[in-house]
Amino acid sequence: MDKAIITVLLIIAGVVCVSFMFNAIYPAINRGSDAVVSMTSVVDDRIKTQVDVIHTVSEYDPNNGPSFWNDTNSNSTFDIFAWVKNVGTSRILGVEQSDIFFGTAGDFERIPHEDYAAGVKPYWQDSLEDSTTEWGPGKTMKVTIVHSGSYGGSGLSDNTTYLVKLIIPNGISDETYVSW
Repeated sequence: MDKAIITVLLIIAGVVCVSFMFNAIYPAINRGSDAVVSMTSVVDDRIKTQVDVIHTVSEYDPNNGPSFWNDTNSNSTFDIFAWVKNVGTSRILGVEQSDIFFGTAGDFERIPHEDYAAGVKPYWQDSLEDSTTEWGPGKTMKVTIVHSGSYGGSGLSDNTTYLVKLIIPNGISDETYVSW
């Protein structure tokens, strides 16, 4: 009879220990699997997303007489234009949350989107080409960096190489260098 009581007590102790272990380990395993599922979604988004800066120009024209400045869009500011193509397989949302960096190598600055700049220059604007409403695969977005009131007062120089870098909200980026 003593052996039966000891065996029952050991079985109960074993069940209690397994219950404690399960309650301690299961939440950690669950959190770990949630993290893996979340990261899988992020990695999938990054794999399907890619952008390419396909062309960059400015309103500086060395053939335009003594001023070298040509206000092509008649907004009385010196602008830099970049066309960026969505070469990935997914549409890109929240374009206004992207980061634009502009400046000379080693001396560039983050340019805020016009929604966040409160009218203070420099800022950037976006517009989708071909009358599209979303930046889907194969679509091109025109980025206009509104830099300053005139070329001479812009702080920009000719015969200088400038960086234009776009980083979309999920971290995918492309950059190009332009000189004028």
